[in-house]
Order: sequence, then C-alpha cells, then structure tokens
Amino acid sequence: MSKILVTNYITQLENIVDGDLWIDETYKKKIDGLSSEKAFEKPLPEMFSVAELVSHLSAWRTQQIKKLSGASAEVIAQFPDYWKSNDELKIITWRKLKNEFYQSQNDLIKLLKKKNDAFLKRKYSNSGYTFQHMIEGLIHHDIYHLGQIGITIKLLDRKI
Repeated sequence: MSKILVTNYITQLENIVDGDLWIDETYKKKIDGLSSEKAFEKPLPEMFSVAELVSHLSAWRTQQIKKLSGASAEVIAQFPDYWKSNDELKIITWRKLKNEFYQSQNDLIKLLKKKNDAFLKRKYSNSGYTFQHMIEGLIHHDIYHLGQIGITIKLLDRKI
C-alpha cells in the first residue's frame, strides 16, 4: 500500500519542529534556547506567553493523536487543557512543557508511520472530515503558532 502522502506529512511535521523549512525557523530554533523566565513572560497582557502557546500545541496534538488512534476525542476550542494559564504552567515548569511538546511530536510521527495513504481518505467520527484534512490542519496549526511564537519572542526582545 502506498505511503507517499503519509511520508510527505511526516516530513513536513519533522521539518516544522527541527528540519529544513524554507522560512528557516523551527520550533527547536525558537524554543530550545529560551529561558524559563522569558517563556512565561507576556509582551502585552492580552497576548499569550510562549509557554502558553507550547502547552496549547501539546494539548491540541494529544487530541489529534487520540483521533488518529481511533479514539473518540471531541474538539472544543475552549477546553480548559487547551489554554492553561501561566500560573498553572509555571507549576509544570518550562522544561517539562518543552519535553511534552517534543514527546507529542514523537508520538505523532510514530503513529503516522503505521498508517498508509488509504487511511487518509477515511473520515473520523461523525465530523465529515477525513484524516488527511485533520493532518493538514494540524500542520497549518503548527505553522500558525510557530509564527505567533516568533512574534512573541521578537516583542519580548524589544522590551529588554
């Protein structure tokens, strides 16, 4: 069975985290050298901190991994785990938040390696959407928040 599309999605996900993107930015480049203090800082009160964004990404990915595994996972944009506060996240620690994000990447890639292109055409739950649509959305979501993290860090650097 063909795995051309699945392999392409895996490559895209790997590149976004630690690869060769045409934008020359990755999650590793953005967050690995970031201090804990800076990770929890907000450049403006109405913006998310980098820690809040990384936590959100991990929670979102966890839901998508459940769906890819066949479990029923309801997506509710305001689900409390999707947007934990800095106070909640500081208890977890920046190091653990990064590790959870990278673990979600490993779990996602491991799961996708077991799939084939025919799987992508299947619909998940009663959403009407295919797994291909979901994976493409996950990639878009990752890139969107990578840009958001870049802007957040840039604004924090201006405050210094």
